[in-house]
Amino acid sequence: MEDRTMMTKRVAAIWLGIALPAGIHAQVSLAPPPNGSVTFEYRDAIAAARQLLVEVMEERAIPGLSVAVGVDGEIVWSEGMGIADLEHGVPVTPLTRFRSGSTAKPMTAAAMGVLYERGLVDLDAEVWRYVSRWPRTHPPITIRQLAGHLSGIRHYDPEGLEFFNSVRYTNLLDALEIFDRDALLFEPGTRYSYS
Repeated sequence: MEDRTMMTKRVAAIWLGIALPAGIHAQVSLAPPPNGSVTFEYRDAIAAARQLLVEVMEERAIPGLSVAVGVDGEIVWSEGMGIADLEHGVPVTPLTRFRSGSTAKPMTAAAMGVLYERGLVDLDAEVWRYVSRWPRTHPPITIRQLAGHLSGIRHYDPEGLEFFNSVRYTNLLDALEIFDRDALLFEPGTRYSYS
């Protein structure tokens, strides 16, 4: 039974892993479907994925998550599960915003690839060309160096205080202020350091 359970979890995880990133290229309506929205055709697959997510939430003590799966440009499943704000008991909805952490990296890479193909971004331009609030106290850092972990910018602090802080930043630029006054770890482009 354990082998079958693990296989089901793997299949569901693979299904989600394929279905979710596939939406990067799809043109999907930004109008949110109602909480718990399910397309009948995918009912069984969605039920299996929902059960997997419930199990993972329990196993890993995840208080809440939001899921959306698109097929051929249409959202076939959108649902909030669990609690978004433990202190106030606010439930998760499909529109709940979460800190994306490193899961944003592949999405950013895909988006950057599209922008590059369309001639809308110069990977060798300095970051401040696109982000005017970027600190100019450092040696110049290019988009390519930043995207490739070659910028010299440090990762979160080793104690994890920054990573686990509960500050709710309203935008990305405010969140970047954590790193504003830091010295670079090395000259941009000379070494790799995950950040």
